[in-house]
Amino acid sequence: MKRSLSCILIAAAFVLISGRAFADQSAAGGYWVDDIYLPISTTSSTGNVSNVPAECMAGNCEQPVDAGNVFSQGYGYSNSGSPMLGVYAESTSRVTSQYGPYASSSAETLNHFTVQPGTAGLASGDTLRMILNLQLDGLLQARSTGRPNYGDTKVDVWGHFSITDPASGHREGEAWVVDTPVSFDMSATSQAGSSGAYYTGPENSTGSWDYRWEASTNTGMNPWVSDTGGTYNNADGGVSVSTLNFNTGSLPLTFDVIVGNEYEVNADLNAYSWANGDASSKADFLHTFKMTDLAALDSSNSGIAIQWEHPAQNAAVPEPSTLLLMSSGLAGVAALRRKFRKTA
Repeated sequence: MKRSLSCILIAAAFVLISGRAFADQSAAGGYWVDDIYLPISTTSSTGNVSNVPAECMAGNCEQPVDAGNVFSQGYGYSNSGSPMLGVYAESTSRVTSQYGPYASSSAETLNHFTVQPGTAGLASGDTLRMILNLQLDGLLQARSTGRPNYGDTKVDVWGHFSITDPASGHREGEAWVVDTPVSFDMSATSQAGSSGAYYTGPENSTGSWDYRWEASTNTGMNPWVSDTGGTYNNADGGVSVSTLNFNTGSLPLTFDVIVGNEYEVNADLNAYSWANGDASSKADFLHTFKMTDLAALDSSNSGIAIQWEHPAQNAAVPEPSTLLLMSSGLAGVAALRRKFRKTA
């Protein structure tokens, strides 16, 4: 009996891997769904970590899957010094089975910075207006077929970025509140399915996508975008493909900080895909979720000094130093997902 295993990175700060692998037999054609591999990949870093293979970073992640087989994979990397992070999740099922593969991947970063007066003529306690550029782009795609191998699949991506002032923490009623100069949240979904998997009568194969992102700053900026779309195919054996090219573009965000205060930068990005029957889905967000060009908005204050707890580092090396070989699966996925939260 052949077993499929994958390398999962044990990150410097924290890694969570949970679940199970199982085997099943397909009734159609006698195919074996043998030791279905269901990975969960989580990286968390105050440094620079990755479990992404080099060929995947080069854009060659997707794997062909023969009839009667299933496949899934999940990867991620995080670099707190930039900060920059990315995730990839892919699931493909080519069988008629109630058990389908899934993949889940999460990446997180944490860093701190302090703005010092430098040669700008400022003093500790002064308010300084700053600017940064934030960008996130990636691809979500879901594909399903109609008769005779009905398919259903879905892929989700959700993420968060924030700059907070821990020293400002105070209690408001039962809640502990901190000032948040910058906040960004996003969620996106692509799915495809055939109603014939559940109902009798004419085949209805559909695909759809939706997404939302929103940013807010303490200077009153509040850009946001929301959209939906989809496809429809009513032919027996027809294929529905739902593709979403997500891209915020470069978002220039202005915000105020207090000179001398230490600010915390948090970011996380998550992807989850699953597939049943003859279907597949993937999320490729490996290349762009990053903050750049942090600086004083007014050039007359360009003499400030920005001190990072973890300075910028080179891009994550796709050869993790510590590896764990294991299969993981359906258990515990719901606990990994953090629902999209709208910043007040």
